[in-house]
Amino acid sequence: MTDESYRLHHESCLFLASLRDMGRSFNTEKAYGIRSAMLLTWCSERGLDWKQITLLDLARFLRWLVDEPLPPRSLRVTALPRFRLEKSANAVMTGVFEFLRFCSRNE
Repeated sequence: MTDESYRLHHESCLFLASLRDMGRSFNTEKAYGIRSAMLLTWCSERGLDWKQITLLDLARFLRWLVDEPLPPRSLRVTALPRFRLEKSANAVMTGVFEFLRFCSRNE
């Protein structure tokens, strides 16, 4: 995983390596990587240091996951916007919490 300057994000790389070392499937590693990247991107776009986020910030991130339209699947201009379901947002949060838990144990 890289940051906005295309440098490897140290903690994310360690997190993904730990999933691999624990024998997690490639799909789990991929899903958790994408989910943690979403949090890191969200924090970066708002000028937040991801190491200093609060419970309120995580609640805002969860709300953003549900309220922000998903990218269109089609090039048709008339396609209606799609939104993430709350249960899908909760699945994203599972990956985010695993990432944050890993980072708190390995600081």
